Amino acid sequence: AAQGVRQAEIFWNPTGTARDTGIPYAAGADAILAAFADAKHDHGISALLIPSIDREADPEAAVEMVDWMRGHRRDRIVGLGIDYRETDHPPEFFWKAYRAAKRAGFRLSAHAGEFGCHWRNVETALDLLEVERIDHGYTVLDNPALARRCADRGIVFTVVPTNSYYMRKL
Repeated sequence: AAQGVRQAEIFWNPTGTARDTGIPYAAGADAILAAFADAKHDHGISALLIPSIDREADPEAAVEMVDWMRGHRRDRIVGLGIDYRETDHPPEFFWKAYRAAKRAGFRLSAHAGEFGCHWRNVETALDLLEVERIDHGYTVLDNPALARRCADRGIVFTVVPTNSYYMRKL
């Protein structure tokens, strides 16, 4: 609040939470949403939650996570994302989870096209996963026709340039 933040979208990896802590999706989601309510009350900051696929886990775990989301619907849980290292875990591995999330009415975003990855990952996220937003996506600039298509469609890119710059060699 001191920095002027009034709205936040928070990504959360529930698969890792369930696996590493034993906290089930519903309990973890409800705890995060309770903290959002506290932040709104205490600091005037509202927040939305985007459960994210652990792309280093099996694609079947992603489908299971979407099942958890569908079974525990909450207004502030608005969409599906994907996180962790894109290298060796391309977007096409997770098409089933994205299709299930879309059928369930969730908004779709994907971490694709970060430094060191091919622009094709952005194209795949758009065409196969049918995302509405790309997180990172810097390599779209390597394909001017794809960049133009994104601009024409009004695709929003969320970026964290400093983090991505330092992570590019990992």
